[in-house]
Amino acid sequence: MNVPTTTTASTLAAALVAAAALLSACASEGDAAKPDPSGATAPGSFAAERMRLLPLTRFSRERDSAGQWTDQLVCHIEFKDRFGQVTKALGDLRIELYRPTGSATDPDMTETQALIWNVDLSNPAENALMYDDLVTRSYIVHLGGLPAWLIAWTQGEGREPWMTIKATFSMKSEHDQEKRLEAVYRVTR
Repeated sequence: MNVPTTTTASTLAAALVAAAALLSACASEGDAAKPDPSGATAPGSFAAERMRLLPLTRFSRERDSAGQWTDQLVCHIEFKDRFGQVTKALGDLRIELYRPTGSATDPDMTETQALIWNVDLSNPAENALMYDDLVTRSYIVHLGGLPAWLIAWTQGEGREPWMTIKATFSMKSEHDQEKRLEAVYRVTR
């Protein structure tokens, strides 16, 4: 008996249709349609839940575009989502600098608000310019307008043992409610 060695096109097409039917039966429609119980597919799943002023935050003296020395507070701000992953955030940032008052040996030394900066991070294009995704994965915010007493403190003068920086970030939640995140960092010499 002579058995053909080539397969006809119709036999091959029938085999492909049968294989496709078997493969589609393996993927259950019910599994694909089930919602994720963790809510990971919700629009706000990766929204910022925590904010931190990183220890890279510092006072800096740099030359501006005109070659003049300028003193700045450079804040490194990190946001994390509910999964603990670094994320970006759109909103308004308020940074406050507090100066200690009283004696440096007083354990109950109080602080007085000395400066306030408001930074608009609600515009996605401007927001992206402040984000360092290469090294620190944080927002780097340069704040100028430092008074003479603070510049002297950064150079080792003055009696204050530290400065406290408080950051407050306001953003809209996925339900259009205002959400606030806060972080505090103490800069010492």
